[in-house]
Amino acid sequence: MSTRRQVAEALCARIVQARYPAGTPLRLYLDGHEKPHWTAQTMPCGRVAMLDRMMPCTHQMVVNDAQGCVLLILDRPGDYHLSRELLHLDRTVERITGRQVGLVIADREANSLALAQAYAESEQRHLLTMLDANQYHGVGDFTLLSDWTEVSEQAGESVAAATWADETAHPDDPRRFYLVRDDATGALQAVYTSTMGVDRLEALEARTAYRRRWACQENVIKEMVNGANLNANYGYQQRAVSNRKALRQQAERQQQVAVTERQLATNQNRLTDQHQRQETRTTRYTRRRSELEERLTARQTELAHRQAAGQPVHRLTRQIARLEQRQQALNADYEQRLQRIRCQTIRPLLERRAALEVELARRQAAVAAVDVNRPMFERDLEKDQIMADWQGLLTNLHHWSREHYFPSAWQGLQLETAIQLIYQKPGRVAPTAERVEITLRAYAYRRDQEAAEAACTQFNARQVRDPAGRLIQITVAPFEHSIRRLRQFY
Repeated sequence: MSTRRQVAEALCARIVQARYPAGTPLRLYLDGHEKPHWTAQTMPCGRVAMLDRMMPCTHQMVVNDAQGCVLLILDRPGDYHLSRELLHLDRTVERITGRQVGLVIADREANSLALAQAYAESEQRHLLTMLDANQYHGVGDFTLLSDWTEVSEQAGESVAAATWADETAHPDDPRRFYLVRDDATGALQAVYTSTMGVDRLEALEARTAYRRRWACQENVIKEMVNGANLNANYGYQQRAVSNRKALRQQAERQQQVAVTERQLATNQNRLTDQHQRQETRTTRYTRRRSELEERLTARQTELAHRQAAGQPVHRLTRQIARLEQRQQALNADYEQRLQRIRCQTIRPLLERRAALEVELARRQAAVAAVDVNRPMFERDLEKDQIMADWQGLLTNLHHWSREHYFPSAWQGLQLETAIQLIYQKPGRVAPTAERVEITLRAYAYRRDQEAAEAACTQFNARQVRDPAGRLIQITVAPFEHSIRRLRQFY
């Protein structure tokens, strides 16, 4: 096992062991973060959301618990997709922590029927995500499994559990849905989907759990970007790999070639069918015309004999006239049908074949233009992974310190601000054999001064000691010192 995996797994195991009693099932929040990598070389690309562009990047899979603690950050090449490793990641967390993963909550990136089926087959792990807006039209697409329940913290919203109204159109879909409705308009604001039965996950709980993604994960990732420098790239060693981007392009374009070839084959089959039908019609027309000509010749011969014998010929004359009319009608009908088939069926098929042949040549040229031998490089993510572990740990330590030592005025303090106000605050350290006295420089604003003094009081009350057993005491220089410095400066 590599060093980076050892560090990541050890941290994850210790965090879960410290925060959760044995046997407690875990509720995980999973999301991906793309860290941009500015380079002119061909490297794996992904969509960097904060820049709204496709570019070389490192895809980081971030795992948080239900309180926002960072359990795991895994670095992957930029072209990896969250759904590709979601189930594997669940099993990894279970193996590392020895705890069962009960529910995984992810954004629309995990909205996949195949992924839901895989979770349903596991019977222990369940997935909660969200449908895309283009997958449904309204409440009429669903059959309610529960009554509408009003959301207390959001007036005008109601939630209900549901399933597909037409289950015959979704026979293999194991998901249940949680509808969020705007009571004023009756329109659906969101549709959450889960593989967990409605008897185990109520609609209101599903809505609350999914919307906690922002507090438990999205905001934590932003905090790491701003405070822990999560977007920084560490280690620029590279290795050559097969050009996956070119191979994907080649495969996609080859699929387009195959589609055009199928269309061309279908067109040719239709042309062949029309020609066969035309041959059948021509054979039938020739036979009927020959029969009419034989009958007409016989009548004309009989007419000549009767005329020579001086016998009546009125009946034969009328028969010959009718046969000639039928012969003319047969010829006209055949020509009309032949012209219609040529103009309405065969000509469009020939034009379509010509267009498909041009399109096939273009797509084959596009396949040939893909250079799969063009070198592609991947960054060695060993150092970057280790730094990501420390960045996650730094964020967790800040949250723990904020919870245990900071006053109420600083309970919402972000990591970036805390680094400026506290963790990198200038001051003086006076170590002795029994104590380590730290005096922070006075703050420029009274509210920060008072909050820092309250934080120091709470910290000192905990009697924290360093590894040598010395008591650590932190104080803040009096606020008046700051005023004097300002007066001297001006």
